[in-house]
Amino acid sequence: MSTPRISIQLKEWQRVAPGEPGTQLSGLFLEDDAEIKNVVRTLSTSGILGISELREGLSIETSSYVGRITLGNIQITVHPKITGMPLLRLLRYAYGLRNLDIFAGVEYAGEDQAFQELLINQLVAEVNELIARGLHRRYVRTDHDLASPRGRIDVQRIARQGGIVQSTLPCSYHPRLEDWLINQVLLQGLHLAAGLTNDRDLRIRLFRLASLFQDIVTSIKLDHIVLKKLRREMDLFFQALLSRFLRESLPDYTVQDQYRIQGMMAYDPAHNPRKRQAPELRPDYVILLQSKVVAILDAKYRDLWENALPPHMLYQLAVYALSQPERVNATILYPTMQAEAKEARIVLRDPLYGTGRAHVVLRPVNLLQMEEIISNSQNKGHIEIERTRTSFARQLVFSCKEEQ
Repeated sequence: MSTPRISIQLKEWQRVAPGEPGTQLSGLFLEDDAEIKNVVRTLSTSGILGISELREGLSIETSSYVGRITLGNIQITVHPKITGMPLLRLLRYAYGLRNLDIFAGVEYAGEDQAFQELLINQLVAEVNELIARGLHRRYVRTDHDLASPRGRIDVQRIARQGGIVQSTLPCSYHPRLEDWLINQVLLQGLHLAAGLTNDRDLRIRLFRLASLFQDIVTSIKLDHIVLKKLRREMDLFFQALLSRFLRESLPDYTVQDQYRIQGMMAYDPAHNPRKRQAPELRPDYVILLQSKVVAILDAKYRDLWENALPPHMLYQLAVYALSQPERVNATILYPTMQAEAKEARIVLRDPLYGTGRAHVVLRPVNLLQMEEIISNSQNKGHIEIERTRTSFARQLVFSCKEEQ
């Protein structure tokens, strides 16, 4: 007789221990399986999910990662703090996704399944549109022996083989192909989604979509290396959301992403044996009024109202603030669901005279409030709505006292 599965529902940035009300962790332990133990160690060391076995049962600590994992007879689901349609609307806005009319007016009985099914349906809608327009292609270096030469002939290879010994020539060229990383991950995402959904019709649609381009796109294994590489090529959700919102809401200012702060750090020419380039400071956003820097901002997807500020974040922002000749504060924008969350300030003092030189500001971004403003902004031309949007954007960039 199989052991019944135990389902544990958590939210991101949550810590639960045995004995806490509403938990099932007392007397609950992992199966004595080497593979499960190895997965738990990997999750813990990578900072994705912390699972500890105490005398009384399991202790679990989540981070910014959401999703579901099964460890033997234990299934752990980590939900985003902002769930359902509000989060989906923010995702659509940040990435310019299309609406899903099929969900208008629908109530979700199984909240633990709702957001997952919403995302899968959104995936189907986006892939349908991508296929209709044609999958994005990229120039990919290709080396082949060709009877009709194209691109660059590999003369060195011809020399190594003692001249032309066959009717083809070694060529290096760059055709535009659909078979590259983003499309490869997309194909595997369709297969993964088909295994996650409990909706039979939705599963059939996913397999049908995958069949349309799996012959021209290579199947790959999704692992942390692939996803880490993909993350470098794509904007993070929170950073993309803020970038678009600030650009659209602050017409009087220039918002520059990944602004390069020059001149603050450089190798001593007499002590740079490897002749390396000077380190670069690149805040997520710099706000300029004409050509003057008026605000330096970094987006950090960590609720700093409920969680402590990591030292590396403080040091990074302190350097940003001190890089400016005038008193320009450096601000961390972080997401929160807490209506009572307020900004905090850390004073950077001159160690000799004790006077304040700048501040590192921790400023909350209420995602529910932002989602409501973005939704209302669909009614373009409404003066009061536009005023509210601009006011909220200014609050994110400046405090009331700092506002330019």
